[in-house]
Amino acid sequence: MSDRMALLRPSNPFSTRFVQPGKLDFLFPSRSAEETFWANLRRHDYRGAIVGPHGHGKTTLLHHVMERIDRTHVRWISLNSQSSLPHRPDCAQQGLLYVVDGFEQLSWWKQRRWIRNTRLRQQGLLVTAHRRVGLPTLLQLTSDKSMAWHLVQQLLQSHDAVELRFTRDLVEQRLAQHGGNVRDLLFHLYDVWESRNHHRGAEGTGLRPIER
Repeated sequence: MSDRMALLRPSNPFSTRFVQPGKLDFLFPSRSAEETFWANLRRHDYRGAIVGPHGHGKTTLLHHVMERIDRTHVRWISLNSQSSLPHRPDCAQQGLLYVVDGFEQLSWWKQRRWIRNTRLRQQGLLVTAHRRVGLPTLLQLTSDKSMAWHLVQQLLQSHDAVELRFTRDLVEQRLAQHGGNVRDLLFHLYDVWESRNHHRGAEGTGLRPIER
């Protein structure tokens, strides 16, 4: 591909820089589900777990929460990015909120210790996990075809890429093939986009409907 063609080539809307946690809006299944989530979060004094399988939006929801609260006294720890959890919570700061992404990676004993010690210190503990971990479950995330479709449409429209025709059936089929993992779905659509743009650049015919 020439330098000129590379410059003219549109950005892939499914690139990591556009779909990584913190870049996408979290889409609740319904308005009532969103209201219930926030009510439960406050009712449990910011102590609870967001539970669900890989790639279902747990970290994205954490970022959504962070955008709506005062982060002055928040400590974010991502065990999914090789960060380590301190041996114990900070004893001196009552009212501190610990946000731990990937809480299930801790041993059962360390989970129990953190839950107990933060409770005794009246500190918040908001975590993500693949299963229940002894904290109130604030939201159980499951595969949602409608949400996946809306997300794909949102990404295409934000990049003026609606001419790349993804049918709803296609998106739902690929989501099912990836076991409901939205992250893997977006990785797959990245490859589809690259394939179609390569065809467009080589033949100059525009993007055809995807049949993969």
